[in-house]
Amino acid sequence: MQARRQLKRWNVPVSVQIFNTDNGEYLGRLGDIHTKGVRLISNIPIDLNKNYHLKIALPKEFIDGEEITFNAKSVWSVKNIAMRKHTAGFELLNIPINELEKIEQFISEYGI
Repeated sequence: MQARRQLKRWNVPVSVQIFNTDNGEYLGRLGDIHTKGVRLISNIPIDLNKNYHLKIALPKEFIDGEEITFNAKSVWSVKNIAMRKHTAGFELLNIPINELEKIEQFISEYGI
């Protein structure tokens, strides 16, 4: 998988929540982010190869706590038995330019 990765993944030092906007379900927290995808850390298993409409709830300090909403496809999912968590990777699909700009700004301000 590492050989296929073309973009740097950015970790964030703050807890950022991710929701499924189709049903309002809290899915977990942001593990890392780049302009083509996100990694989710969750207490629940994530269905593989499924399209989701996701919302990232940005910290209050960032653009008045705005949200980033986008469509994404779950492309991988693993269970970490030691942490009792599920980790899943999502590929962003047809993200609107204004949402992509928010991701770029978020990475610029918070990414490490």
